[in-house]
Amino acid sequence: MLQRFLVALLPVLTLLAACGGESSAGPFYQAVPKVCDLVSKQVTSSYVGDVTGKRTDFVAKYVDKEGGVTADECSWEHTQEIRSGDRLLRTYSRRLTVAVIRYPEKDDYGHTGTQLAENDYESTKKAARDTNALIREEPGLGQGAFLQNMGGPYILLKYRRGNLIVEIHSYFFDSTDPQAAKSENRQLLQSGVLAVAREVDAKLASSR
Repeated sequence: MLQRFLVALLPVLTLLAACGGESSAGPFYQAVPKVCDLVSKQVTSSYVGDVTGKRTDFVAKYVDKEGGVTADECSWEHTQEIRSGDRLLRTYSRRLTVAVIRYPEKDDYGHTGTQLAENDYESTKKAARDTNALIREEPGLGQGAFLQNMGGPYILLKYRRGNLIVEIHSYFFDSTDPQAAKSENRQLLQSGVLAVAREVDAKLASSR
C-alpha cells in the first residue's frame, strides 16, 4: 500500500517543483530578470561612480536559443582623465558588469534548470581551483557562491540561485599604477562586488 502511495505521489511532487516551489535546490524562475533594475544607483555610485547602467538585450556568450537558455547583462563604467593643459597625466576607470543566465525548465536529456545551473556553477568553481586561481567561497548568497581574483585588477563573483547563474565582474584601471588593484584597491573591488551581489540576491529572493 505504501509503495503504491509513493508512486502516485511522485508526479505530484514533480509538478510542484516545476511550478516554482522552494526547495533545498532553490526556486525556479520563469524568466530572466532585467539586470539594470537589480542594482541601485546608490551602490554603483559608491563603488563605480555616478553612472547609469547599460543593458545588453542579447548576450551572445551566454544565450543558447536552441537549448532555451536566456540571459541579460548590464554594465556600469566610470572613466576619469586628469590633464594639464593638453597633456594627459592620468586615466582612472572602474567597470562593473552583472550578468544573469537563466536555464530552462528542462533540457532535451531531462535535466532540470536547477541541475543545469548547479553543473555550471560547480564546473566553473572546479576549473578555478584546478588552475590554482585565488578563490574563496562566500556564504549567504543563493545556493552557493565563490569570489575569484582573475589576476591583477579583475575580480569575479559567481553564484547560483535556483535555475539562475549570476556573474559579477569588477575591473579597476589606473594608468599611473597598473598594479594598483593589488593593494588597497583590490579590497575596494571585493567590497563592491559583494555589495552588488547581496543587493541582487535580495531582489531576486523578493521577486519570488
